[in-house]
Amino acid sequence: MTGDEAGRVLPEYNEAIHVIARSQFKAKFGSDYIPAHWQVGIGHDIGYTEGHLSAVAWIATSAENSALPGKRFRYRVLTFLDKSVDDMAEAIIAAMRPDPARGRFHDERGMVRKWPMSHEKKGERKTYREKYQLPFTACDSGKTAGIPQWRHYLRSDKTRPHPFHADVQLADGTWKLGEPSWFDVVDDDQLTAPRDDRGMKLAREQALAWLYVPEHLTDKGLTPEQPVKAFEDVNDATRMVTATWGASETPRTTAERQEAQLNPAVQAATIAALPEVEQVQAYITRDIRLAQVRAKEREQEAKPAGRFVNKVSFTGRKR
Repeated sequence: MTGDEAGRVLPEYNEAIHVIARSQFKAKFGSDYIPAHWQVGIGHDIGYTEGHLSAVAWIATSAENSALPGKRFRYRVLTFLDKSVDDMAEAIIAAMRPDPARGRFHDERGMVRKWPMSHEKKGERKTYREKYQLPFTACDSGKTAGIPQWRHYLRSDKTRPHPFHADVQLADGTWKLGEPSWFDVVDDDQLTAPRDDRGMKLAREQALAWLYVPEHLTDKGLTPEQPVKAFEDVNDATRMVTATWGASETPRTTAERQEAQLNPAVQAATIAALPEVEQVQAYITRDIRLAQVRAKEREQEAKPAGRFVNKVSFTGRKR
């Protein structure tokens, strides 16, 4: 699928850059599901007609200790036609339950930090919260809320190669695809030919087809610039999350942070690969270096925070 750049709300969105297969995600992070310590945001747009479906989008932020930290992964989308709130609640809960067949033994609800949904759907929100313990909140109701942030994530850093797809370095040293901060994760057999939600068919189609309403000159000036209110259900569910930049990046633990400051030669993984006879001396050196790192951190923590001293009083007189 391709999309004409002119008038597109998300001109950066490109399936060749932003869509990856679950096997590619697994090769990078060690599992084809989102790790339990990553944080997630869920956006939910509600509609009950063929012209306005209900859509739910899950967006995870890769942790600081991951192989590719601080990236956003839209890893699940569910769409519904003419389904009740109860039907949707059950499907949402079922999607997040442990999935032992895939090696996921945690319930994703504990990972979710943001639950924005259609701001005007107060009754549905009340049902979700009180009957199903799904704590959805009203989203930012702005017509373009979340779009600038989403576009920021879609933009590729051309100084770095794509982390999942084969890339080509150009004559000027930049990369053809580059490294974006947004990825849609789909089933392998639907990477190039999406059929349903597991291939994010509707999500991909809507991201490419989403256009701005043509501006018209009226007696009060140009009409507001805003997206067309049609065929944008998944887009709306997604931008509800991006409106607040999505979930935060889980920071490294203290031990992980200190490990990263060590010389690679004395990091645990390096020492573990040494012959056993060499490990004793290596661990002694490691302990010394680790003690130095900890001492430096304590020294930094003990320093008083910098203070701004105002030399002029509120009356304008110098003190």
